[in-house]
Amino acid sequence: MHVQKILIQCTQRMYPIKLLKHQVMPQQQLAVITHSVIVSRILYALPACGGFLTVELNNRIDAFFKRLRRFGCINCVMTIDDLIDRSYYELFTKVCSGSHSLYHLLPSYCTSDLRLRGHPFQFPDYYTDLHKKSFIVRCLYEYIK
Repeated sequence: MHVQKILIQCTQRMYPIKLLKHQVMPQQQLAVITHSVIVSRILYALPACGGFLTVELNNRIDAFFKRLRRFGCINCVMTIDDLIDRSYYELFTKVCSGSHSLYHLLPSYCTSDLRLRGHPFQFPDYYTDLHKKSFIVRCLYEYIK
């Protein structure tokens, strides 16, 4: 229901952007306005709820991005999976720096020297699919280098 509400808001925000396009605004400036008005709305809480999106919701958001591209509002191909991965990676690197307010949620440091990975933390045990989709657990398992 929340994704539906956001997509309705973004669709409503497309109308003024279409008006700017018909008034011959340059493509570069139109893309900047689209990113600041529409894409930022979708990116707002993506690290927190991106893992809980269903395939159907991902497809609806991707279809909205295709519509933006077709209307000429953006000049690159976007997918929700790419945006989720980028937002997860950016937030995870900030959290791992030690000065972020979510740092206390990270597990303790790993003391074994079995193999190198992208972070020095122990892998947490997860028992439910809901816990597996949470931000910290998903990042610890995804960003192994």
